[in-house]
Amino acid sequence: MRMFNILREGEGEVNAKVYADCARLLVTPSNVESANIPHEMQELAKEITKSIRPEHFKHMTTEQAEEWLHTSLRFSRKFEQFLQKHGHRSFREGIPSKSGVTRSFAKVGLDIAAHLEPGVILIARGIDIGWCPYFPIISGIATELGSLISPGAVISREYSLPCVMGLRGVTKKIENDDYVLLDGKRGLLKILSKRKL
Repeated sequence: MRMFNILREGEGEVNAKVYADCARLLVTPSNVESANIPHEMQELAKEITKSIRPEHFKHMTTEQAEEWLHTSLRFSRKFEQFLQKHGHRSFREGIPSKSGVTRSFAKVGLDIAAHLEPGVILIARGIDIGWCPYFPIISGIATELGSLISPGAVISREYSLPCVMGLRGVTKKIENDDYVLLDGKRGLLKILSKRKL
């Protein structure tokens, strides 16, 4: 019941998405490692505030903060343990829509249809039925929007393509020709190497 209430609060109402997400969680194994991430991040934040003034940390650049996290004598060990445990999530977890693992170059956006090459992973805000002619040549799909019953997810299952939906911000973080790993079973997209300029 608690899980249902959290999902309802997140949506602001009870709707089909709440029921679908609740059903998905109920059939997911209970030993989900990522369930501890919010608590562990909160513990890390508490440690940061004990080690350094929060205002100082907030004003650091990303590079400065990352360096501090790795080199602070009091904090670096806890941070390294967190990365060891959860670092494999590298990019983000989404909704696994069709299992399978593929590695390939990313093609990002919907304006790249004319430039799709065999084997690429299509990364887009959303996918609709109009993309069907391209599905035989791509090796996987990752989208920002969608659920298990979105057109992209349904079509990917028809074509047996690994697919992950609901990766917020993916079209801004992945660039054309980044080499990525798409894991449709775990709902992961990971950058293996950035494109060469």
